[in-house]
Amino acid sequence: MNIEVDAKGTLKIESVNVSNISIKYYIINAELLFSRQPFLKDNTEGFSYVKAYHSLEHTMQKPDATEE
Repeated sequence: MNIEVDAKGTLKIESVNVSNISIKYYIINAELLFSRQPFLKDNTEGFSYVKAYHSLEHTMQKPDATEE
């Protein structure tokens, strides 16, 4: 699978034998997360679960399909 994001923010995904994908967006404040537990390698039970802000399901086009 190959994933690229161009300068306009368009996501381009190339894959083989993948018919559907799920794209999930997360809002994470990395500065706040790091300041709470800067080196969270041993104490993983203190790590918080982050729920997706938005989720999309997409059906992939076959290579011979024409773009609309």
